[in-house]
Amino acid sequence: MFFTTHLELLENFVPEIERRINALEGHQVDVGMFDSQGQHEGSGFTYVGLFKYMADGDPKRNMPPRSPLHVVAAMNPTLRKSGLKKDIQKYLSNVKTSKGAVTKEQVFNNLGEHYREEVRNVFGEESKLAPKNDKTTKPRSVSPNTPLIESGELAKKVAYRVDGGAPNAIGR
Repeated sequence: MFFTTHLELLENFVPEIERRINALEGHQVDVGMFDSQGQHEGSGFTYVGLFKYMADGDPKRNMPPRSPLHVVAAMNPTLRKSGLKKDIQKYLSNVKTSKGAVTKEQVFNNLGEHYREEVRNVFGEESKLAPKNDKTTKPRSVSPNTPLIESGELAKKVAYRVDGGAPNAIGR
């Protein structure tokens, strides 16, 4: 003797979930420094130029490449600390309504905020960045060679933007 039954969906939510997933496609979150952030007062360099100089290094001055972006990418490859998974779950929730508990804008902004803070936290961490040269392994003091790092000014300029919009450097 067999018992047979079948399940029937009362409502089909697949089209709404597909619509939400498709709405996420094609967006971009950039983290770093942007031309619109201007120049560092006193040096004449743009913040982008200073960040690039630090990331590329200077062999003539025995300064190794020290890219905070590469460090963060290597240390956080799976996004496990970013909250992205929870944001996506919230975004895909409430399928009976036309919007989730979190908007797609919130998903991307939260992701940008996470990586902005991760990059900022690399600055000043000798365990994460190679020392500038042998002199910087001595106890820290205010140095004319690294004032932007020691003051935190360069770290505070790390920003994110979503889909090429205005940089968001607020935080910390």
